[in-house]
Amino acid sequence: MSSVKYVWVLFFLLSACNIQAQKQTFLIFLKDKGTSSVHTFNFDKILTKASIERRKQQNIHFRYEDLPIWKPYRDSLLQYVKIVGQSKWLNAIAIEATTTELQKVRSLPFVLPEVILLKSATTSSSRKMYFHQETFFETPSSKTYLQNSWIGVSEMHRQGLRGEGVTIAVFDNGFANLPNITAFRHLFDNNRIVATYNFVQKNTDVFKDGRHGTQVLSILAAHLPDSFIGIVPSANYILCTTEENHSETKLEEFYWLSAAEFADSLGAHIISSSLGYNLFDDTAMNYQLDDLSNHVALISRAAELASQVGILVINSAGNEGNNKKWRKLMFPADAPSVIAVAAANRERKHANFSSWGYQKEGLLKPELAALGDLTAIVDTNGKIGVNFGTSFACPQVAGLAAGLWQAFPTVSSLQIRQALLASAERAHQPDTLLGYGIPNFRTAYRVLASQMTSYEKTMPILFPTVVENQLQIAFPPFFIGKSFDLQIFDAAGKRLCFLEGSIQHELHSFELPPLPVVWGTAVLKISPDFFFQTKIQFR
Repeated sequence: MSSVKYVWVLFFLLSACNIQAQKQTFLIFLKDKGTSSVHTFNFDKILTKASIERRKQQNIHFRYEDLPIWKPYRDSLLQYVKIVGQSKWLNAIAIEATTTELQKVRSLPFVLPEVILLKSATTSSSRKMYFHQETFFETPSSKTYLQNSWIGVSEMHRQGLRGEGVTIAVFDNGFANLPNITAFRHLFDNNRIVATYNFVQKNTDVFKDGRHGTQVLSILAAHLPDSFIGIVPSANYILCTTEENHSETKLEEFYWLSAAEFADSLGAHIISSSLGYNLFDDTAMNYQLDDLSNHVALISRAAELASQVGILVINSAGNEGNNKKWRKLMFPADAPSVIAVAAANRERKHANFSSWGYQKEGLLKPELAALGDLTAIVDTNGKIGVNFGTSFACPQVAGLAAGLWQAFPTVSSLQIRQALLASAERAHQPDTLLGYGIPNFRTAYRVLASQMTSYEKTMPILFPTVVENQLQIAFPPFFIGKSFDLQIFDAAGKRLCFLEGSIQHELHSFELPPLPVVWGTAVLKISPDFFFQTKIQFR
């Protein structure tokens, strides 16, 4: 053997030894959850009232997946490795370990054989996410009229539906400069941001980085009167950083999973995610086209689990349409329960960059579409501009879903999904480029209204269930034109508030004065002889 060959053999041996000695991030799975039982565990310890209420509203029972990781197992693992995260839904723990340490951990009696490499020792920082390649044009004269008119936002707003009482979790690469942008000031002034967490940096600061996240959120929440109208500026928001800006690894999929569990625990109704994965810095991790909709990707499994607890998951389809080596949508948009959103151009046709879908065993992808070509956004400098990508189509559908859920707070995530699909312009002739097409508020509203029971169709609906400073009433259509008076009493029968007027729309919003009670009774009278009474809670 020549000296050159000896050098190469030595080089590869040293490289292999070096990788073995380096820390990598793995996801390991545990065999059970110890002696914990769904029937005896107190879920109030790990879930908020809002999360529990969402389950009850949709008749979703607690499951084995909702039980926490068994603490003795976690404590035992800490003797061998560093823990960087955990998932109760998958009963899995993310660890940093050398290959030697991993073998020790895998030999423990409570650890299953399955292991997922989340971040390898060979990860570089050269690859960037697909959304970083989108182009931004500064156009101060841009308006949201076109994108909002396509899905019926004006009519939604006329009915007083701006997301009140609905919680949306937004997963992205951060939300840079958000507190300093005038268009988002109302979120902070009105305490609309429920929680923030940066799963990459392990802290609550999501405002340092992430131009993309700020632009995406603006479509949902920004508000500049007569200039930029976000779809649901009155919704509550959970903002999560799950995307690393300088590398591409499966660890980001685990961050997404962790964020989904976090959002669930806080009672989120909707996850809006403009993220997608298929190829990684370490090419050995790359997914294959055959993996789509086969429950392979960690992030797709996470999205399905989020859907199972009553969260509506809406994800961008991806911008791979011009990539001849891939073309198809990305993960987790492939998950069956996820609404994958494609991008339409300004002619309401498929934007060429928007990822293609497919039909597979009765599953059609993508499901819906919205304007993703020159979509109006607010940038991190506070200026209005436009951008390209399915990233900016996704929040439009999420906002529409939030408005519908506000109008019909007792329906399930599945009903919202079905109404959106039924309302879309291609509902009778869907395809694999735009799915069912662009959804519409008016049609979706009618679909949901038609699903109410005969009794519900004749009765006003008062919501939200916990009143802060605004009470809303959904009236059946035959009440329009009649006069009403609304009175609120405390438990002792003392009248606290009196409002009167005529019913002009199916949905009315009422601003209430501060009420110094926890529980009260709302009495609604509609001329000439309708009387309705219900108990309400104040916050």
